[in-house]
This record gives sequence, C-alpha cells and structure tokens, in this order.
Amino acid sequence: MSVQIRINRHGAARVESGHPWVFQSDVVDASNAQPGDVVAVLNQQGRQLGVAHYSAASQISLRFLSRKPEVVDSAFWHDRLSRALKHRALVVEHSNAYRLVFAEADGLPGLIVDRYGDYLVVQTLTQGMDRAKEVSRPKASCDRRDTLAPVTGERDPGAGRDPHAHEREGNDRQRIDSAHEVMRSRA
Repeated sequence: MSVQIRINRHGAARVESGHPWVFQSDVVDASNAQPGDVVAVLNQQGRQLGVAHYSAASQISLRFLSRKPEVVDSAFWHDRLSRALKHRALVVEHSNAYRLVFAEADGLPGLIVDRYGDYLVVQTLTQGMDRAKEVSRPKASCDRRDTLAPVTGERDPGAGRDPHAHEREGNDRQRIDSAHEVMRSRA
C-alpha cells in the first residue's frame, strides 16, 4: 500500500482507544490520497495504526478497515462478508428479512446490506465503499448484483418484485394501497 496518511496526537489517541474513525481536523497530511483510497494510517512518529478508507468529502476522513497492516484485496472482502453472513446465521432466527452487513459493526464501514427473502439491497455510504464496489464487480459484467454472489449464493437478488412480500411481512395490502391513495390526493 503506497498511500499513507499521518494523523495528529489527538487522532492517534482516539484510534488507540478503539474509535473506528479519524476526523478531518486530526489529519496532518493527506496530500497523496485520492477519495476512496485504502490508506495506511500513521501516527506522527510514523508507526502504522492500521488501514482505512479515505474520504475527501466527509468530516470523517478515515474509516478503519483493520487495526493492523494488511492487504485489502478480494480475499479481504470475501473474508469480511463471510464473517458477517456466519454471524447473522447465528443470531437471526425465524426471519428472512434482516441486516446482513451492518457497516462498522462488521468491519465494513459504509456498507449496508439488507436481505429481504431472496432479495439483497446494497447501500454504499462512503467514497471508499463506492470505490470498493466498483473494484469488486466481475470484469465480464457491470451488474452489481454479482458482487455478493460468492458469499450469499444469490445470483439475481434484485430482479423483479415479489408479489407476496406484503403477505409474508404481515402487511395489509388494502390498507397500504389506501394510504398511498390518501398521499396522492394530498399532493
């Protein structure tokens, strides 16, 4: 990893206490970093504190991916996604709708993945995850639905609509349609 960012003493103390972010005001030098880069985070003495995604657009400039020096490659992403999936298999019972990936809680800051039955909804909320999403797409395809397929086994999680979703979720379809009518009439 060639891009390094130095942070001040205050930022380093926060990181060393376990905080997952570094704020823009604690960044000393980010001159070589591009938005979304995976960077080595160094304290003022040059000791590496871990690797993080860099953001030029947010007050949260660095979101940690790891507290140790490691390569962030396809194996890294596969491992993190696999761990999130295994954890949810242990804690989610009797539901086919749940949060599969929960950003920092799963070591994947800026990534939210919700599962609704056979469908996955992916949100990338940082420049780093936007870029990781681009890199993780298969070269033969530009369809982002393939990104999580090796981990989830879902090849086509977003195709079409599920006509029975409201019934499975316990929603009264007539009541929902009536609410939409009321909203339209007020517009």
